[in-house]
Amino acid sequence: MTISSLGLTDIDQQVLQVASKILAEENCRFMLSNNCDASVNIVIIDHDHLQSHDFLTQVNNEQITILYTNEDIKRKNLVALQKPVRVNTLKDVLLKAYLHLRAQQQYTNKARTSEENAAGNSMTSTANTENLFHLLLKTKQNRECLRINYPEQITLLINAVDRAAATNMDSANLHKLFDYPLENCDNHNISPETFNQQDPSFKLHTLDNLLWLAALHLSSGELLPGHCTDTPVRLKAWPNFTRQGFKPVYFKLATMLARKSMSLCELAEQTKTSITDVINFYNAAFAIDLIETNNAVSNMPKRKTMKNTNKSTLLDMLAKRLRIG
Repeated sequence: MTISSLGLTDIDQQVLQVASKILAEENCRFMLSNNCDASVNIVIIDHDHLQSHDFLTQVNNEQITILYTNEDIKRKNLVALQKPVRVNTLKDVLLKAYLHLRAQQQYTNKARTSEENAAGNSMTSTANTENLFHLLLKTKQNRECLRINYPEQITLLINAVDRAAATNMDSANLHKLFDYPLENCDNHNISPETFNQQDPSFKLHTLDNLLWLAALHLSSGELLPGHCTDTPVRLKAWPNFTRQGFKPVYFKLATMLARKSMSLCELAEQTKTSITDVINFYNAAFAIDLIETNNAVSNMPKRKTMKNTNKSTLLDMLAKRLRIG
């Protein structure tokens, strides 16, 4: 994604460079254009510049405009920042802009693929627009049973009714199931009876364990469709961290989300964690039913319960140790 600017002072340019460098370490990369180009993804304008009005008229409402101003100006996809703009303030705005534009691109690409499929330009297959994680999650949500045939005579069986999986891939190499593009595999629905008639050599796994691994391996910082980084969420149960794919940072994220509801952007900021790790963890936790949105929490009937002081104390101790309290 490209950022163009107009009228920024030398200090403002340095702030922009530092903010973009921090985000690059979180796999959110921007290209800073030296030209005043109003056609790029994000434009940053100092409203006090003589050409700011003319430049603003060239920017369409689908682009992200960041306006440095002390006036109250509102427009679609325009963010007004009071001067002087600090690194953390700009970084947070650029992060939200990056996630918004990337989600927009994904939606456009998915719509284009659907149109091509409808026109008969390719075989109708959901596997062409998703990875194994998306397929497994959809299978679980629809309570279906599925057989996936991989190259090299590898097979994966899914029984979402019993939340079970079976494969002839040995457990030590289970992660290799995520390396195959789904378009190179054949998948079709099967019955629960067919799942139960699997070859005795197949290894049994829980579907949740497979979903957890798939989310961590395949999310790559891409938030699940329909989800938002600005929505407050919380962890309603503690993850099983004995699963493969564990990172110490996930323990920190779980501790914070178990204590209180917050958005993913706030979680990344408060735990000093890359947004990629936050989204990967969130996708995995959501897939195995550990996430509760703020709306769900507020709509639950209130009950008078005794406060579990031991649990609260434990989480407080963990938070202090991780320096996130």
